[in-house]
Amino acid sequence: MKKSLIWIILIIVVLMLLLMAIFDSSGKKLSCAFGNGESCLSLAEKYLGEAAIPAQNLQNQTQSPEANENLLKNLEESCKNGVLDDCNQMAILYQYGQNGVAQDAKKAAEIYQTNCDKDSAISCFNLANLLRVGAENVAQDLNASAKLYEKACNIDLNITNNFACVEVGLMHETGELLEQNYEKAVKFYEKSCNADNALACAKLGVYNQEGVGIAQNEAKAVELYTKACSANVLDACNRLGMMYQNGRGTEQNIFAAFDIFQNNCAKGFAMSCNNLAFLMQNASGPLAIQLYANSCNANVTFGCNNFGIMMQNTNPLTEENANLALTAYKKSCDLGDKTGCELHTNLQNALNQATTAPKEEEKKSKK
Repeated sequence: MKKSLIWIILIIVVLMLLLMAIFDSSGKKLSCAFGNGESCLSLAEKYLGEAAIPAQNLQNQTQSPEANENLLKNLEESCKNGVLDDCNQMAILYQYGQNGVAQDAKKAAEIYQTNCDKDSAISCFNLANLLRVGAENVAQDLNASAKLYEKACNIDLNITNNFACVEVGLMHETGELLEQNYEKAVKFYEKSCNADNALACAKLGVYNQEGVGIAQNEAKAVELYTKACSANVLDACNRLGMMYQNGRGTEQNIFAAFDIFQNNCAKGFAMSCNNLAFLMQNASGPLAIQLYANSCNANVTFGCNNFGIMMQNTNPLTEENANLALTAYKKSCDLGDKTGCELHTNLQNALNQATTAPKEEEKKSKK
């Protein structure tokens, strides 16, 4: 009797272990099957191989065919049970045709739209991106795209690092798709900057510096450029350096400007190389010349003009340096800089006069 009881207990234990293996140790499969969306989400994450995969990175995952099949199945089940993030992730799979899912942009757009109608900011943003460029069986619709960016921004400031708000700000700034309205652009940049989007802070800094769409406030511009620069927005760093260099919105600090321009130039921002060369021109001519040349090679017209001026001012002016100056001025002129055109014309005229003057003197002496 005792042996029979032991065997019965062992059989029950084995069956329980088998059931746990079938339905998963946490019971998530069984829970998912009975409509628990969160359990489906957990299973989808398990098949992805990570505890939590950001929605935008789903398409980068590579899994076995079985895992891909289970992933899609569990995302579908979870989506049916109202987990909007899973609906969005499933749409991403269809949009990019990854993880064994046949690419179907139209289906992705439909899922995004359904989700967006339920106030899923990320789905509104993804649909806006899709409609902005269009895809197979999905017509480009710029007006709808603009409205979706605005909706995503209004639903959730933190979505996709607040770039939905930045997009709306840019559209109001440029007049692309939305009315050109600098005051509205400022409001969207403010919303995004307050949520720590560095690009928006940089844009807002320009508006404060120039007094466009908002009262001019150079001290605020310095504050915003500093915030954006700390997040490695190089244009903001360059503008901050110029504020220090010229003492605008802050006390003049040439050393701070020098450090900013030097760091920015090392990162490949050509305008900062030009500004650095300007600061170093008197102290180190050859290095300034090289920095201006690098700036000009990157199509910065100021760099071309300054390089040409330094070549032109060499004493004596050799034919080689004159030609280098003319080439730099011409490049600046070709890039649309009127100053470069004037410098080129003036130098060319001066060289022509210098060439014709000896010939005139020679003619007079012969007479």
